[in-house]
Amino acid sequence: MQNLLDADLLRRKAFREMGSWRSKDEKAVASARELLEAFKARARALDVRLTPLTNAIRAGNEFLVDEVLEFLAVDISAFGCGYAKEKCYRRLKHVELSPNQVRLIKDIALKRCASDEYRREDAELRRLITKLADLEFLEKVAAIPARDESRVFEHKKRMFQSILAGRKDLREVFKRKAKRLNT
Repeated sequence: MQNLLDADLLRRKAFREMGSWRSKDEKAVASARELLEAFKARARALDVRLTPLTNAIRAGNEFLVDEVLEFLAVDISAFGCGYAKEKCYRRLKHVELSPNQVRLIKDIALKRCASDEYRREDAELRRLITKLADLEFLEKVAAIPARDESRVFEHKKRMFQSILAGRKDLREVFKRKAKRLNT
């Protein structure tokens, strides 16, 4: 994944310097083409590795799920990674996970809540964490420091909305706990 990120950064830099495929600078166009091909090769290599993993997740093979979780834990914003992560989160909802795997997913969700970046895969992560959440997780989300109207504040708000809308059991426990704190 680091190779993909490096190639993506080089590709972006080449396109910024070149400006357009119609550029009169033949060296810049040739360099951009070369970097684009290197990027495509690395993206294909990642796809070749991830496709069998995402397709085999449903089988519940613990080793494969651990490998997918390693991929999900790496937080880079390279082209195509968000789509791949979305697919992985969607598939993981249908798999029996070990306690360690659940802990890793919760850690990923907490990091995403504390991030000030928007990522398209966050919606699928919230749907997955709705299934896995417990009161301790909600307390950890609440403990993340955030300024009003910041992106972190919005991440936390969406996480709470998703979990409490989807989990009546947690909604009731959370309401009771909030009442105890207010009295």
